[in-house]
Amino acid sequence: MKLHYNKTGTGPPLILIHGLFGNGENLLPLAKSLAPYFTVYLPDLRNHGLSPHADDQSHAAMAEDLHQLVVDEKLTKTAIAGHSMGGKVAMRFALFFPHLVTRLVSLDMAPMDYNSEYSTVLEKSISVMMELDLEQLTSRGAIMEEMRKRLKDRKLVSFFAKNLEKERGKFYWRCNLPVFRKYITAIRGGLEECAPQAPCSVPALFLFGGESGYLQPGVRKQIQRFFPDNKVKVIPQAGHWLHRDQPVMVQETVFRFLTE
Repeated sequence: MKLHYNKTGTGPPLILIHGLFGNGENLLPLAKSLAPYFTVYLPDLRNHGLSPHADDQSHAAMAEDLHQLVVDEKLTKTAIAGHSMGGKVAMRFALFFPHLVTRLVSLDMAPMDYNSEYSTVLEKSISVMMELDLEQLTSRGAIMEEMRKRLKDRKLVSFFAKNLEKERGKFYWRCNLPVFRKYITAIRGGLEECAPQAPCSVPALFLFGGESGYLQPGVRKQIQRFFPDNKVKVIPQAGHWLHRDQPVMVQETVFRFLTE
């Protein structure tokens, strides 16, 4: 699949991969900080943003889409970084195409199966979004208010609402919610099917928010198993969206790793 993507900056290539419900613009502040030193690619993953929809949301399918981008852009090697689900996609890509990857960065994600509170919230959120009658809710404010009543989290609602679009007076979800619901268990799952490709020799940086539910027991062991040449750092006073909570600290840490 050919993904929609934006491209900015000059220098060696770097691909930044967003998480579930996101799009390339989610990582734009990080991209802008790195653009003076890298040619930064910001793709929308399949079923997200302006990229095509498909029935498969597996890590394997998303990694193959990125490989298509690398081939189309004639990149011989690239650094790759991903947040949340995008981190697992980046890991999968590095495991199967290590010869194409110079460095790997994962933001608040490890190669393990997660059953965190946030994952449960995602499942509930998908159900709520699919149950909303968008034909009866005639304004963005009304839709967001209905979501807030059910999800009780204003920040999450604001994030999900970025997927709302309007055409001919009617709202619709730009992301592919039925496929998200079908693959949610696989998305939050580990990378056991990639075990034959491990260990991967690509140097890897794993950044976690100090207040994130994804910093769980067993994280370091799983990272070492798949990516033995690793650095693990915790960003204080940051949650799952650590690049939003502590943008300067994350930008500086990622830059140092990519250029050392």
